[in-house]
Amino acid sequence: MNKRLPAVLLAGLLAGLASAPAWSGAGASIARETRQPKVTIVAGLPYSATQTMTRLQRQHDGSEFTRQLVSKLYRDSAGRTRTDRLDDEGNPVVSTIRDTDGAYLMLDHLHKTAFKPKVTRSPVPPRKRAGAGGSAPQALDQARAADAQPGPAVEPLGERELEGLTVTGQAYSYTAGGGDKGVTVVSETWVAPELKISVYYRHNDPRTGETVTALSGIDRTEPDAALFAVPTGYTPISLKDGEAPAERP
Repeated sequence: MNKRLPAVLLAGLLAGLASAPAWSGAGASIARETRQPKVTIVAGLPYSATQTMTRLQRQHDGSEFTRQLVSKLYRDSAGRTRTDRLDDEGNPVVSTIRDTDGAYLMLDHLHKTAFKPKVTRSPVPPRKRAGAGGSAPQALDQARAADAQPGPAVEPLGERELEGLTVTGQAYSYTAGGGDKGVTVVSETWVAPELKISVYYRHNDPRTGETVTALSGIDRTEPDAALFAVPTGYTPISLKDGEAPAERP
């Protein structure tokens, strides 16, 4: 079994696999506290699926390399969710469970430990007032310049069938940079309204690469209730302020 654990922050587990985690050879250091936006509980629509994120990264020297991250997703009828990060052999390494009250539970399957990180909401940054680093006319000019920037172009892609579901697609594009060096950045998302999930997402930026996140093997039966509890034999970890789980050999 591959015993390398991803050094994954809770935020990375909850961000929809927006980016690949950093890997360490000894274990996972998971933050005691993380900030998260408000989440929506979806009840009455259970499912499980395999989620594969493939990321093609382009380097400044023109070279490319691909990274892939596979996870198993679960949601029960109550709206509880579980995300398993899988190793190269398909075994769960780290799991994140979200309860209907918004509380999170982290499971480290290698060391058989469980803990509940403290999740706080991201504060809204205060607006910069005129006079605090800039005059009122300057602030007004900056606001007008921001309003003049065109928003992303939105293109409806209609409906299609993916993984046995009817999905609705939209594409978003905008130009980054200016002049002859401007590049077009494109995102494409396909959502299944009947399950309220994103089945396919693609983001392409010619400067950095492309990320594709896709679901497969979607099963609409009720997941096992045991998936949303601490397994027998796992040790709860209590954390003091400022601590993170210690890595074990």
